[in-house]
Amino acid sequence: MTGRFHKAGIAVLGALAWAALAGPVQAIITYNDLVPPQTPNNSVVGQWGTNAGLVAISPDFAITTIHQSVPLGQSISATYAASMAAVYFNGIPYYPQLVDWGGGAGQTADIRIVRLYSDSNHTTPANLTQYVGLYSTPNETSLSQVVLGGMGRTRGAALTTSGGVVYGYQWGGTADNNNGIHWATNTISTTQYMQVVNSSDRSYEIGGDFTPAGTTGATTYEGMSADHDSGGGVFGQVNGQWYVMGLLNLVTTHTPGAAWFNPPDQFYAAQVSSYANWIYTTVNAVDGETLGLSPIPGDANLDRKVNFADYVALSDHWLTTTGNSWATGDFNGDGIVNFKDYVELSDYWLTTIGSLSPSGLSTAPAPPAPEPATLALMALGALGLIRRKRA
Repeated sequence: MTGRFHKAGIAVLGALAWAALAGPVQAIITYNDLVPPQTPNNSVVGQWGTNAGLVAISPDFAITTIHQSVPLGQSISATYAASMAAVYFNGIPYYPQLVDWGGGAGQTADIRIVRLYSDSNHTTPANLTQYVGLYSTPNETSLSQVVLGGMGRTRGAALTTSGGVVYGYQWGGTADNNNGIHWATNTISTTQYMQVVNSSDRSYEIGGDFTPAGTTGATTYEGMSADHDSGGGVFGQVNGQWYVMGLLNLVTTHTPGAAWFNPPDQFYAAQVSSYANWIYTTVNAVDGETLGLSPIPGDANLDRKVNFADYVALSDHWLTTTGNSWATGDFNGDGIVNFKDYVELSDYWLTTIGSLSPSGLSTAPAPPAPEPATLALMALGALGLIRRKRA
């Protein structure tokens, strides 16, 4: 049986703790009981009431999901403006004011933008010091790893077969969203347009599996969302900066109140890249604030467009293996400027930050030719092959 739970939280896989786990654990448990070494600042994710979270995207604005305010059986469109009590970042109260919801005209995405104030009269801006940018390119499945952050339910007692084999965990922690911020890692394996609350409310979503430890695709600090983590974030790091890629909002589980990894349960999040333009322009129209946007793959000089200037940067460092960075054309961060980076540039050739997706207007120039020394080595290699064939 598969169930759907609209309020998510973090429940993680800790392979090395299987044998010792006998009861509820009041924190995220990852491999070796450690949290991921690289995460956004803890203050980026806030607490929304007793059943959700929110993500700071500027000193005075945040985004969260909507469904935590939606009574069962009602649509998002009928309840999006429900009253909003104080929210908390790092234990400090702030007072939200609805800016917009749904993703734009005619959309019913499970996402809303709020403006934050430090007083209940909505007169003094929040002036948060920790926040992240918006992930703006729909290539989430190409990333090797993402980070999940939320304040919902945590890992509890192990689920075992009659033979003693662990296949999942009960949700642990408390049900009042007072578990503190927890982090886990995963990968994005799917993007789709899907139902979130009911048939009239649909969002572009990203999702992933709770993959068993030691199997292909499992990350070192593998985790997934569970109860009360809606509005928490899925984050990615690009060129040393953190960006929110999704807002956790849904899990599919085999049994209520539990997270299976064999077979795996799934988590989903509202896809920020599909709504980044709407968020960016809406916030800018309110008070002129300019949000951070993740660079487009291939945009070496960060001028928010992929063109010949970026090709030149890549070409100048073609096949180099030291001292590389985003600015030199190493778009996948593996330290080498090669055909993988060229593919990134080619896929987004002539894309601008306004379109946030491949333009399809033209094709990129051919990959740079190898350096003369490389050509010479290739020629010698070919000559050797010819000689061996003749021998």
